[in-house]
Amino acid sequence: MRINFALRFTRHLTLASISFVVLAAGCSRSWYREQADHEAAELVAEKTLAANSPFEADPFSILPGADSRLYDPTDLINLR
Repeated sequence: MRINFALRFTRHLTLASISFVVLAAGCSRSWYREQADHEAAELVAEKTLAANSPFEADPFSILPGADSRLYDPTDLINLR
C-alpha cells in the first residue's frame, strides 16, 4: 500500500512539473509586441510603396507633422 502511494505521488508530481514547464514556456508580452511591430511595418511599407507616385511633390508618410495636434516628440519605446 505504501509503495502504491509513493508511485502515485511521483506520477502526480512529474505531471505537475511537466505541465508547469509547458505553460511557463509560452510567448512573452515583448514577443507579441515585437511581432505586431514587424507586421505593422510590413503593412506600412506595402501601403507606402503603393501610395507614392513619381508625380507627387512630397512623399507619403504616416507620421504626424510637427504642427499636428497628434505630434509627440517623445519616443515611448526607447525612453532613457
